[in-house]
Amino acid sequence: MTKKEEREARKLEKLRLEKERMYEMFSFEREYGDHQAICGIDEVGRGPFAGPVVAAAVILPKDCDILYLNDSKKLSEKKRELLYDEIYEKAVAIGIGMSSEEVIDEINILQATFLAMQRAIDKLGLLSEGGSASAEHGAPTQTPPVYQERFLVHMGARMKSVTTAEIAYFMADGKYLHLVTHDGKDYIVDRTLTEVGEKLPPNLFFRINRRFIVAFDAIREMIRYSGSRIKVVLHPPLAEGEEAFVSTDRVPDFRQWLNR
Repeated sequence: MTKKEEREARKLEKLRLEKERMYEMFSFEREYGDHQAICGIDEVGRGPFAGPVVAAAVILPKDCDILYLNDSKKLSEKKRELLYDEIYEKAVAIGIGMSSEEVIDEINILQATFLAMQRAIDKLGLLSEGGSASAEHGAPTQTPPVYQERFLVHMGARMKSVTTAEIAYFMADGKYLHLVTHDGKDYIVDRTLTEVGEKLPPNLFFRINRRFIVAFDAIREMIRYSGSRIKVVLHPPLAEGEEAFVSTDRVPDFRQWLNR
């Protein structure tokens, strides 16, 4: 056997072993092959002490022929880049979700990871909680999200319901979540800021940082500072000594929200 033939033989053997590995890796898909779709999901960012946690959800075709799929830590940078392009080309659906540092601080890293994963699944546009499949056309359709119209608030032993249109902003003080109305009333809400944010229409409300979700109509003025910082002046005004700044990582989305 010549050296060229030996090289070709090694390549073929390597390819055979890789196909065997891939066959074993897809055993779960074969076992549950009667399901409409099987989604793989994972996260990055749980280990570092700072920064967000990001999750990706991917549905591959049932006849997937992408070789060398593996844990990213076991792949070279070049191989990761090649696989990135091939996955995006061949995947049935891809969703990416993120939980910011503020969310991590508020609900802990484990729950923030689950939230990022759920957001990734929601962006797949298939049979997630926010979507449904059309049996007639065999194609997924997206069900419009339903946002909350009223919030139950507490006034000592009493309770009342406040409509979304009445809300100026939500403010977390570390112990309670305050709902402040446009006419200056301050109520306590028995929820976290993250839970509330999921129930508000995103065209009318924006979470500017870990403490505030503000309504567009409550913004009276915006002041630009150095380093891309933006101060938001609200009405009703905040207590003396309180200020509301847009988190640096949220500034681009905040600008886009204002400009939609």
